[in-house]
Amino acid sequence: MRKLKLLALGLISLLAVNVSAADIDASGDLAACLTGLETTCKLTEDYNLSVGVTVVGDKILDLNGNKLTLADSINLSSGNSLMVTGNGEIYSESADLFCVTEGGSLNIENGTHTSYNFNGSVAFIKGGTANTAAKTEIVIGEAAKLIANKPLAIGNNSGAAYGVNITINGTLESITGGKSGYNLGGIAISVNGLIEKADSNIATITINETAKLISGATGTTGNNNQDSSPAIYAGGYAKWIINGGEFYGDEALSLKSG
Repeated sequence: MRKLKLLALGLISLLAVNVSAADIDASGDLAACLTGLETTCKLTEDYNLSVGVTVVGDKILDLNGNKLTLADSINLSSGNSLMVTGNGEIYSESADLFCVTEGGSLNIENGTHTSYNFNGSVAFIKGGTANTAAKTEIVIGEAAKLIANKPLAIGNNSGAAYGVNITINGTLESITGGKSGYNLGGIAISVNGLIEKADSNIATITINETAKLISGATGTTGNNNQDSSPAIYAGGYAKWIINGGEFYGDEALSLKSG
């Protein structure tokens, strides 16, 4: 009986290993992988994802040197996380690449990731409305490069962005023009100016010495707020920890109320 029990345990363990990772070719179902039992979704060739996806669980997206084209965003909400690795590319002409809400977690280790969405972001982030909000964690690795009009943007959520915690080690490059022909000023990281709540657990942004923040050219809309192109737009309340880095733009930091 003991031998049979050990054999059964071994089979269960083997099955667990088999469902921990999935190789996704061009005809595979990446959406199902990101919402299913697998922990790692590995692309074996370039892939077009035609639907938006909300990640379920703790996932690793291994691009494996390939290009992932998105028609809509990959979403991360409370209790769910995604690590992007594999030195590939994520690209969209119509969507923010990632939308992260309270309690979600995104770690972009490496690769070049571009959104040409109008006024778009690689990661659009919304924290909680109460100062007890769960942490919303964003980490940009040293080998990662994010390209968009606002590569990282913290949005307003009823005047708040509680729990947001961003660490930047890599490159944020803003673009003013693009495939949609927009002419908004480019900002490498933006904190919405309507974020006014400033007690405990406010958004915290840490910029480390390996970071490079590059703003786009000044816009031509005639609206000063839309045309400005600082590397950092600190419009709303947040805590900034700047340990070093390189900053390029009309100005390094535009500070309104944060």
